[in-house]
Amino acid sequence: MLRPQIRLIVLICNHNTHVESARDLILHLSSPFFSDITSVVAELKRTPILSTIRGLSTNDVPLWRLATLLDERWMDEDVFNALAEISYFKHQTMISPPPHGPAISACLFLPTSFLTDSRRHYQSQPQQYTTEIVDLRQRLLLTAVRSIFITSVFDNHYTAYVYHVGSTIVDHGDSLHQPPADDILDIISWVIAGLGHPPVDTISCGTISRQGGFNGGDGSCGIAALNFIESYADHNLCQWQGSDSHLFRDMALQNLIRYHDGAQMESFPVLVRNTLAHISPTQSAATISQLASGYIDFNMLEFGCRFDEQVCSGY
Repeated sequence: MLRPQIRLIVLICNHNTHVESARDLILHLSSPFFSDITSVVAELKRTPILSTIRGLSTNDVPLWRLATLLDERWMDEDVFNALAEISYFKHQTMISPPPHGPAISACLFLPTSFLTDSRRHYQSQPQQYTTEIVDLRQRLLLTAVRSIFITSVFDNHYTAYVYHVGSTIVDHGDSLHQPPADDILDIISWVIAGLGHPPVDTISCGTISRQGGFNGGDGSCGIAALNFIESYADHNLCQWQGSDSHLFRDMALQNLIRYHDGAQMESFPVLVRNTLAHISPTQSAATISQLASGYIDFNMLEFGCRFDEQVCSGY
């Protein structure tokens, strides 16, 4: 049997990246920016680095990956989608009407897997919707949705699109100011076909600051893309600027840490109800793909009771 010291060395070697990331993360969390969550940071330090962020629809985001929010590192895709998920739940809390109050249209924050998956099935023959696309179509058909935020990652670069339901125009946000994907209009039109909405035919360049060079924020395309879509859901939100990118990154990090900490409390509401669970599918089974998509669309979930918006503060 290996001696404890040797076993420890083997473990450190096998998890060198994880250990270094955790070390960088803990050092960064000692900065004054996080002074108001000292107790939360202290608890995080006692948590195994391979533990995952709690309270999310998926358990695939280990804590050590939060280090990709430091400096101008490229943000891990799972961390990006975790932030989109928290933004969705925060938005749901903001629009939750009082008892017997009027319903307010929602904004949906689609994870990066949606566009990747939709493109693959749109290009396939025969064209078939995945169960996730079917659920989205059901949500559009039978619930009040104002806008859909579509996120994308290609060649390690994050971008975003905003589709206002019923409009023929899609807003595009790219912090490198590159052109949109050639097939985005066709894909969105295919997804919404037959729901009573006109096909989209125009792409408009949304307002988003350019990253890199003298502007700063060289590695912050993910933060910029998230801020781009969040600004449509909350018009009071400060817009991302490369020169202030470190502040947006630190706020994103703080939001994830607070959310993780809050999710460990007994009073934390659980994701218990699918918003479409009581609705009969309108899609023919013959048009539904049997291929696994491999992702959970958190936009189809909601908390069983009111979510404390203080768990994840805004920018």
